[in-house]
Amino acid sequence: MTIKQTYLSDLAPGDPVADLFAVTAAQRREAKNGRYWQITLMDKSGQMEARIWSPASQAVTDVPRGAIARVEGTVTSYNGQTQINITAFRLVDPASVDLADFMAVSATPAAELLAQVEALLDAGLTYAPWRTLCSLVLTDPEIRAALSTAPGAKKVHHAYLGGLLEHTLAVMRLTQSIAALYPEADQEILLVATLFHDLGKAFEIRTGLDREYTDA
Repeated sequence: MTIKQTYLSDLAPGDPVADLFAVTAAQRREAKNGRYWQITLMDKSGQMEARIWSPASQAVTDVPRGAIARVEGTVTSYNGQTQINITAFRLVDPASVDLADFMAVSATPAAELLAQVEALLDAGLTYAPWRTLCSLVLTDPEIRAALSTAPGAKKVHHAYLGGLLEHTLAVMRLTQSIAALYPEADQEILLVATLFHDLGKAFEIRTGLDREYTDA
């Protein structure tokens, strides 16, 4: 198995690059000096834009989204944005790497996040039908497994494994804090609503390297 040693968060303009990264987006574009590749690279530390300029781009015929590639080049800064100018690009077999190196994960384990969600529900719900509904959903094996790994979004926020749970827990806590200022508010239904407000994302977005929308 190939060992990854360099992570995107450690790179700064001027640094040389020679390591493995995942491809989350790739588009062939046209410039004055010829066609080039506009690529978004990812590892567990984050994402970074990259370019394969002509003539090196002419040797690259395909850049599949979700692929793992060995990238060589230099980190530069363009219009205030850090990016990698790629001089060599080669696809590698995903089976030869540890995919955990390429997928950002919540700093808090999913089991702990779930436990905190369930503790909030246990303390905040007295109405039996709400308690039953939440229990049926959160103990369903398929839902629990999907919720434990789902990202909160593709890019905008919590876009990493476990991000949906982390986001849901944060919104539940925010809602409780705000609702405490309004005695007339039905705090129990608000708690249930915030639990479910983004639950569909557990099935809407793939948890793989490309994080694209599913047919579901």
